Amino acid sequence: MGKGDRKTKKGKIIIGTFGLKRRHKKNNSPNTITFIKRCCYCREKLIKRKIASKQLYYPSNGETDDHIPQQCLYEGYNVEFKLNRKKVLSCYKCNQKFSEIENDLRDFIGILNIDNINQEELTISGVKSILSHRNASERLCYNKNGEVIGVDFSFDNFDLNHLKNFKGIYNIEFKNIIPKEYKIKFINDPYSQKKFTPILTFLENNDDWKVSGHEDIFRYKIIPFKNINGEISKTNKLSDSIGVFSLLHYHKSLLILVIGTKKDKIIKKI
Repeated sequence: MGKGDRKTKKGKIIIGTFGLKRRHKKNNSPNTITFIKRCCYCREKLIKRKIASKQLYYPSNGETDDHIPQQCLYEGYNVEFKLNRKKVLSCYKCNQKFSEIENDLRDFIGILNIDNINQEELTISGVKSILSHRNASERLCYNKNGEVIGVDFSFDNFDLNHLKNFKGIYNIEFKNIIPKEYKIKFINDPYSQKKFTPILTFLENNDDWKVSGHEDIFRYKIIPFKNINGEISKTNKLSDSIGVFSLLHYHKSLLILVIGTKKDKIIKKI
């Protein structure tokens, strides 16, 4: 027995007593490293959900989950299409901000629908949303006979949708938040512009498509790249990259090329 141990009358050592070897006390010093959760979109420090939910009004930096892509793109689809949807952490403020414009992308995809049974409810929701808007008559385009031939959409809102989903997949794939210094550009229908052919070829030759929920609804690619003597090549280290190339593919009908580059880096030749 060691000093400090206690023994019962039967000779047994009492559990919980210690001899010369003492347990180390927990280190409660301010140098202890703690993990701070941040919003995937604005980098704001998040208040834990349990604490935020106890307040009278949910704080703007309260922790929330946000789906990538938005849930409204799954309207009318069966359960199997909604399994394994990916989520990120966001603040309440960003979650609410994006929710206000997310339906614009849903409406656009719904209007693009041609004989896709799975998208019927998406199309119905899109038409109702457009017609119920206060400026519906201004958004509708008519021909000489007074027939509706098109709808005007805000491409600024589309870019916000793409920004949300791009930042989301960056966070999902690299377990990190996209740096503030990134310069991000969105290109709609990139295959129609020859100058983007080298980037598209690069994306086609590297990595397979990744999916959130179902490939019929949303699939993506995101690859860090570096530039050596004017030639772009893949790199597995973000620290070595000068940016990332990405493809966002919605409902197999809308393809967006995303070019994200660090502001202190220059692509001299593609």
